Amino acid sequence: MIIARSATPIERIQIEPNGMGGSDVWLHRAIADAAVEDANGTQVFQEAEEVHGTVQGIPTAEEIGESFDEWWDALEEASLTDAERFERLEAQVLFTALMTETEV
Repeated sequence: MIIARSATPIERIQIEPNGMGGSDVWLHRAIADAAVEDANGTQVFQEAEEVHGTVQGIPTAEEIGESFDEWWDALEEASLTDAERFERLEAQVLFTALMTETEV
């Protein structure tokens, strides 16, 4: 997940067919207006949490919207680096050991 910033309105769901039988999908949540003061005055923009992924087929915004949280989790998981995946796995193993009182 990254924080996206845009001078134009951010859409919750953005789908772009990629011409290879799939689509690029961007999901945004916690969309909020923001502003920053600089030498040119006040700059107004929107910011949001963003995940992105490439999927097979061309889903509709309605399909994604019906299960937004599941799509978010899947795209976020797919974008993890190997190191991030290992950290998650290690944390799960340690948690399981703690809950079952097993020595790791």
